[in-house]
Amino acid sequence: MRYEEISTRNLFSIVNVNNLTQQYVHFQSFYLLFMRKLLTFTICLFFTLQCCSQISVKHKHTIKHLLCDSLSNIYFVDENNNLFRLSDNKIIPYKSDFKRITFKQSLKRNNQFIIDGKLKALRNNKIINLEINSSYIYKNGNVSIEINNQTIIAKKQSTICSYRFLENIIDALYQDDEPYLLTRNSLVKVCNNTSITLPFTATSFTKLDDNSLLISSKKNALWLYKNNKLKKYYTQGITFPDQIKLIKKHENSIWILAADKTLFNYNIDHQLLKRVAVNVEDFALDYWHKLWYATNQSITSNINFINKKDPLLKINHIIVNEKKISNTSSINLKNSDKVTIDYQLNYSPNNKIPVSYKLSNESKWKSNKQNPIRLKSIDSDSRFIEIKTSRDGEYFTKPLKINFNISSSFWGSFLSYVFIGLTTLIALMVLSHLRVSHKNKLLKAEKKALKLELEVTKKEQKLGQLQLNPHFIFNTMNSINGLIALDKKSLARRALSKFATIMRTVLSFSFDERIYLDEELTFLNDYMLLEQLIRENKFDYTINSDIKNLEIPPMIIQPFVENAIIHGLQHKKEKGQLDIEIAENNRYIKVIISDNGIGRKAAQQYRKETHNSSAIKIVKDRIAKLDKWKIETPITYIDLYENAKAMGTKCILQIPK
Repeated sequence: MRYEEISTRNLFSIVNVNNLTQQYVHFQSFYLLFMRKLLTFTICLFFTLQCCSQISVKHKHTIKHLLCDSLSNIYFVDENNNLFRLSDNKIIPYKSDFKRITFKQSLKRNNQFIIDGKLKALRNNKIINLEINSSYIYKNGNVSIEINNQTIIAKKQSTICSYRFLENIIDALYQDDEPYLLTRNSLVKVCNNTSITLPFTATSFTKLDDNSLLISSKKNALWLYKNNKLKKYYTQGITFPDQIKLIKKHENSIWILAADKTLFNYNIDHQLLKRVAVNVEDFALDYWHKLWYATNQSITSNINFINKKDPLLKINHIIVNEKKISNTSSINLKNSDKVTIDYQLNYSPNNKIPVSYKLSNESKWKSNKQNPIRLKSIDSDSRFIEIKTSRDGEYFTKPLKINFNISSSFWGSFLSYVFIGLTTLIALMVLSHLRVSHKNKLLKAEKKALKLELEVTKKEQKLGQLQLNPHFIFNTMNSINGLIALDKKSLARRALSKFATIMRTVLSFSFDERIYLDEELTFLNDYMLLEQLIRENKFDYTINSDIKNLEIPPMIIQPFVENAIIHGLQHKKEKGQLDIEIAENNRYIKVIISDNGIGRKAAQQYRKETHNSSAIKIVKDRIAKLDKWKIETPITYIDLYENAKAMGTKCILQIPK
């Protein structure tokens, strides 16, 4: 029984091992089949992508040179020196009479070449003539290097350098404001008149972003010239071809065409060298970094290296009712006009991208896949049209804008509403004319009355001023008369002389309604000097004022100064003091006249109804008539006391500005 159990157990073990072996064999077969199909799919996908990213165009002759103009149009020259242009992957002869086209590498750098002995250049899809006096070997805007009678002349704005040179020049360029020449055996600094002997045979050079020069050689790979030092260009882990025909720097890549016609791309940022194509005669890169290269009789394009620059979009011309309009920024239209907008769209990676446009009164953009844009009619509410495009449908170019000046039929248009409104307004004006005319008559009468009132006020001011003059003359003459009575003849003569001077000022004031404050203070100073003379220096005085260029009525302060002298200081036994302080107080000029006399109460025993009190009343009336605001009290008197003893009087005037 035990033997049978053991035999049965062994039998089942053998069966399980056989089953596992069979499963493993099936799994291995399936794995090999899957890997084979995956490899086939990967190879097909690779070639599919290559076909999508590369397009080839055949030519019947060998292609020698490629050029790309400022709008990224591609041109080429074949072995017969004929010039052709690519358009939608079709070859178009540019001009059949071009039979002698000469290229130099330095000229080709700027799309310049010689046709029938004349210097030409490619600009905006056109061949233009250049100056013929000199042979340019480098030209970029206002920067140029030219050769004339075996002399190299480098020009940049006002800086001109020259260099006597006899060798054959391979290439020329400007780097960091310094013109350089390259020959087979030397690197020349034009402005420094120095020549650096090269330890190799040079073929081309280009400038890098760090102000250095990269030089290719015939047998010694790449060399770097930086900080006046020449050394082998080396990147760890990368082997550059030894024999190089041409190098070009574009954005973050260096393109290398080897002598065996292999084209390489070296990515500077990632330090990767990649073989791009073989059997290449020449190559060019356009604005979007699309690669074009010639191989024998074919031109091939490659979009694997394109950048993210936007398409180039511009308006060529506008046609309104079959008439071409020159001004593309603003056009005059009617509602019924048919408008055609012809534009030029350049984007070499995909020349089938659509253009979007929108009128100003529309909310959604419309797509236009075929040039031009046709508008059958334009709503009068539309003020402009905007046109834009996008390389990826997500980021768009800045919209081009064309303004519309639309004129519609009169009735129902904006002008018709204006006309109706004006007609209604005129009717209302006619109906209200009599009322307005009546109001105008009332206003004229009121204006005349106000004018008369103003004249009366001016006359009253003048009368008040003239009334003050006799008071002033009487009081002064009375004081001088007292000197004569006291037999002080010498003093009286001096006083009369000073009085005569003051009277000339008073007479001058008689013709003015207002005078500058400085003139009034000068008059007060002369007057107080006269009073000091008459009273034999019985008092001192001060005048303080920081106000300039303000006007006041003439002789409006003098009566108060005279009042302080006659009633306050004249009866004081000791020597007195008179102070005048003048300051601005919003809409008023504040004048403070202070004396340390006997005070108003003590002065009553000497006071009578004199000319001076009448003068104060006249001044008060003058200030009251001038004051339009009625904010401040015109005249305020303050009695000064110390220990219940009168110590003088302070008078405050508020004169309206």
